[in-house]
Amino acid sequence: MKKRGPTDQTNVTSRLLLRFVIAYLPAIPLSWILATRGVADIAPETVGQIEFWLIPLALLGAFLTVSKPYLLLLSFGKGFYDTALLYRVTMLASEGSLGILPWNACFLLILLSLLLFALAAARAQLFSFSSKSRDLRLLCTGSFWLYLFECIFFLALAFSLTVLWPRLMTGAGILQAPF
Repeated sequence: MKKRGPTDQTNVTSRLLLRFVIAYLPAIPLSWILATRGVADIAPETVGQIEFWLIPLALLGAFLTVSKPYLLLLSFGKGFYDTALLYRVTMLASEGSLGILPWNACFLLILLSLLLFALAAARAQLFSFSSKSRDLRLLCTGSFWLYLFECIFFLALAFSLTVLWPRLMTGAGILQAPF
C-alpha cells in the first residue's frame, strides 16, 4: 500500500478541507436524533441568513489566535444545523407536501454550502498558520490583501446562497410568497 506523503504547500488546502468535513460528520447523528425528538427545529425563514453568516464566521477564524478549535467547533455546529435542516425537509417530503425535485435542490444546496464553508475555513486556517503577526503589520503584507480578495469572493458566493435559499423555500411551498 502506498503511503501518503507529508503535508506541503501543494496538498495543505485539501487536507484542511478534509479536516473540516470530518469535524462536520459527528454532528449528523446527534442532530438527527435530536431532530426526531423535536429538540432541533429549524425556522425556514432564517435558513438563508444563517447559511450566509456561517461563511464570514469561518473567514474570521484567520485572525483569531485560537483558530484551530474555533473552526472545528464551527464545523460541528454547521453540521448540526445542516442535519436539522435536512431532517425538516425530509419530513416535509415524506408527508407529501414537498416533491422530490425540491428535496434534491435542498440537498444540493446543503452540499454546496458545506463545500463553500469547508473551503473558506481551510483558507482561513491556512492564512492563520502562514501569518505570524496579529497587529497592524499584517495589513502591510501581500498575503493579507490576497486573503481579503478571497474573502470577498467567498462572501459573494455566500450571498448567492442567501438569495437561493428563500427562492427555493418559496418555490417548494415551504414559505409563503412575500406579496
